Amino acid sequence: MFEVLVGFGVTIIRAVQAVWAKAPGLFRFLVKSPATPVAILFLGIVIGVLVTRVNMEHRIRQGGLDLKSYCGEKMSVDGESCTVEINEAILTSACNWRYPDQKDVGVYTSGSPDSGDCRALDSGRSLGGIDNLGDYCNNAYSGSRLHVSASASRYSCSMKIDMNKACGEKYHYANPKAIKEDSGWACY
Repeated sequence: MFEVLVGFGVTIIRAVQAVWAKAPGLFRFLVKSPATPVAILFLGIVIGVLVTRVNMEHRIRQGGLDLKSYCGEKMSVDGESCTVEINEAILTSACNWRYPDQKDVGVYTSGSPDSGDCRALDSGRSLGGIDNLGDYCNNAYSGSRLHVSASASRYSCSMKIDMNKACGEKYHYANPKAIKEDSGWACY
């Protein structure tokens, strides 16, 4: 919106300068007409919107978007999401997150993440389960959510990738535009 207003202001100034330079007599006549300010304002808005739209459509391609780098070492790319499968190591980490006052915490699983039991490693005493694995996902993997597959046998922390934001972070500029191309995502 700010770009439109700036474009509008610049357009009006240029239009007035052009009319003044080419036909000063016409400008004096137009200023006397009561409809002129409204017409100039309307014309400036239309031209400003068109100029802004053309600028947006003719962005310069900055380069491609490497989703693997964006997801980092801890997560893998799964379509348009960063994902990490929940396994025993992740559950152990979740147990340590859930019971921060306990020194050494491990997890006993029976093969299913929903049946994990956090245990004190020194005594083997059960501390309980993980109340909210979704909160752990959000905390450990910045903004990810718990995802359960349709078969309910696969659990993962998953975060949908905002492609525009990923482009902005990679190329360090405001208002990036990610466009899906045949070879992957490109940043403009």
